[in-house]
Amino acid sequence: MTQRKRQDDGDKLTPNEKDKLVQENMRLRKELYQTQMERDILKKLRAVSKSKQRPQKRQ
Repeated sequence: MTQRKRQDDGDKLTPNEKDKLVQENMRLRKELYQTQMERDILKKLRAVSKSKQRPQKRQ
């Protein structure tokens, strides 16, 4: 309930609360970006690994 009330009264956040939310948002965006980069690297690694394994299986 408290969170919904805050969303309705979004303009009533104190500057300190707003700063904390902005910082948390930035931290979460950074974490999301890093996680997406790791995912992309793992996808590429998997593709490279599969392409290296295929010729060995054909022999």
